[in-house]
Amino acid sequence: MNFLQLRIDSTIEKKGRKKMKTLEKKVEFNLRVALLIVLPFFIFSCLALSLVFAENNLEAHVTIVPTTKVDCKPDTLIAGSSVEWINCFIEMSNADVHNINVNTVKLGITTKVCSVFADPSTFSVADFNHDGKLEAFVRFNRLVADTNCFNPLSSTTTFTLVISGLVSGIPFSGTDSLLYTKTCQDVFVQQMQANTTSTESGKIITLASQSVDLNKYSAKSSSLNGFFTCRNTTSNIPRLIGDMKFFSTGTLTEPVHITWIPGLDFVYYKKTPVRIAAVLTTFDNCVATSNPVNVECVGKGAVYVDKDQPFSRETINLDTMRVTINGNTATVKGGHVFNDIIDVENLQVSKVTIKPAIPKI
Repeated sequence: MNFLQLRIDSTIEKKGRKKMKTLEKKVEFNLRVALLIVLPFFIFSCLALSLVFAENNLEAHVTIVPTTKVDCKPDTLIAGSSVEWINCFIEMSNADVHNINVNTVKLGITTKVCSVFADPSTFSVADFNHDGKLEAFVRFNRLVADTNCFNPLSSTTTFTLVISGLVSGIPFSGTDSLLYTKTCQDVFVQQMQANTTSTESGKIITLASQSVDLNKYSAKSSSLNGFFTCRNTTSNIPRLIGDMKFFSTGTLTEPVHITWIPGLDFVYYKKTPVRIAAVLTTFDNCVATSNPVNVECVGKGAVYVDKDQPFSRETINLDTMRVTINGNTATVKGGHVFNDIIDVENLQVSKVTIKPAIPKI
């Protein structure tokens, strides 16, 4: 009986092991089948993705914000003056200023949310400050800036201007300061007298004249003389008066052709005495400080070019003219926009006297 029972148990155990092996084989078969089915799809997907990336040439781009330097003129505005434009020069070290979109350029200040868009009709690129780098010139309407940003002006205030926009679709931003005074008597000093001796200092870089070719002009002497003061009028409103003139004397060397006989010309060079004067006729903003000497006068003016033998005069009106003195060096700039008609650099000033104005009526 016991032997029979053991035999039966042994038979059952063998059948169970057989069934287990059969089941394991089925599972192993099913796994192989699944792997054979899934693996091709996985390989195909990887190949497809690699083809997509290769076709679209996907790359990572890093946007570099342009390094921007801004210089706005005038440095000082007087409330109620007739200055029409705030002129700004934008210089970039890692972007091409030619690619600035002038329609996106705007002026703001740091003390409140405001904006003034640049004049879209005025945009030019040149080396305006003669430092070997190009600057973009833009300008903003002063009356709009007064309404949107500067007013109400309770006292003399220094504003931080923020000039921003897009260059090649990338945002840029730069700052500069502007002193805004309520009257011409709000500045530290109100009277300036400048004199220069007639020396060879002062280089005329630009002269847009029809009668004198600057390449043929040789300057012998240059000088800057003038003054300005702030005085009360009969209506007790302070106003600027003054007189400021730049002079340059020299000679113009021009070829003269004389025909003795047909086909035979004789050429000699004639030297004609020339006098060039740039005169500030309207004083809009004038400020002067001492220790160190710093003078800025902005207004309208005219250039006079006189030639002798025989005498002739060419008159060129300046929509804007700016005279600055830093230490003992002066500059004179003027034109329809900024310095497109006359530009004088490194003019040595021998004497500058700055003192408070005496109140007069």
